[in-house]
Amino acid sequence: MKSRAIKMPEDLWAFLGKLGEELGYKDPRGLHSRLVREMVSAAATKWQESPYVARSAKNLALVTRDGHLFYKQVQVLKLNKKRDRLPCLLDLHAFRRADVGGGAWHQQSWLLNHFAVWRGESAATGVLLDTWVDRHGMDAKMADLLINQGAERILTREIVAGLEDYVQWKGSQREDDRVDFPIDIPTLSLEIIVVVDADLYRKTAITDSDKKEIPNLRLEFRNRELARFESDAISRDNFNRIDPPILGKCLGKFVDTQSEKSRKINPDLEAEIWTRLDELRIRIDTITQGKMKSGPVVSTKEREALRKAFVIPSSFLYYKLVWPSPYFGVEVGIQWEKPEKPE
Repeated sequence: MKSRAIKMPEDLWAFLGKLGEELGYKDPRGLHSRLVREMVSAAATKWQESPYVARSAKNLALVTRDGHLFYKQVQVLKLNKKRDRLPCLLDLHAFRRADVGGGAWHQQSWLLNHFAVWRGESAATGVLLDTWVDRHGMDAKMADLLINQGAERILTREIVAGLEDYVQWKGSQREDDRVDFPIDIPTLSLEIIVVVDADLYRKTAITDSDKKEIPNLRLEFRNRELARFESDAISRDNFNRIDPPILGKCLGKFVDTQSEKSRKINPDLEAEIWTRLDELRIRIDTITQGKMKSGPVVSTKEREALRKAFVIPSSFLYYKLVWPSPYFGVEVGIQWEKPEKPE
């Protein structure tokens, strides 16, 4: 083996030593070198040998005033190996099956689920390879898109979905609701934007002044078995720190942000969110007017239901998160307080 110097702060060396001792590396310092070799090798091998990895992943979720959820994910993927098909999975019900008192998930219905993949780094300039709609069942949605591409190819994968009656209303055991973003493949440059229509709370927050009292959206982490992390320490890793989240409320002309820094980062955040939501509306309109071998993506009746359900809010709560290198096997969750159900 060749010796190379690795520079680390003293507290990280100490942490590695403690971890090494806990894992049984018999040495007063926890055998730093062996531990570092194994961990670096495991991470690098995962990136090299995974069938495909995500060079970026952008997620947008809108919770409407009537409790519907609209979701869009766009990933830029790199194939490490030749693949004939690209699997896709959409499961927005996972935590409802696990949470006590959250058994209402089976009563919800899909307004839309659509999977697509392009060759290239964007849908706008790439070549469309395949699309799919899963019309069967009420639970998770899946697709196996035909790509027939070799190793090193760059693909863009898009998932667009709408769920009717996604929100859980106040009264069940948990006091919060959430949407989760699982990290199921090695990923870089994760972006999450969640927008919750402030009118969701119209039963108790009647005026703009009342809406100021609605709690901000909150961040949480879970493992893939849906066990919650007790702290957000993984977001504060000095060498893989989540950018300072931008969160708060946009209530008409009134903007209440969590941090003064958010104004410096993006003084027109409300305009950016409205633009992103309008882009999602246009994309949904385009998808729903399309046809597949099995027929229209959605029927005329379903198209009208979608248009009625998708309402861009004039006032909303928001949370924007950017993570340079999210941990594989972690779920990022954005929570909101459960609203009282309007009569």
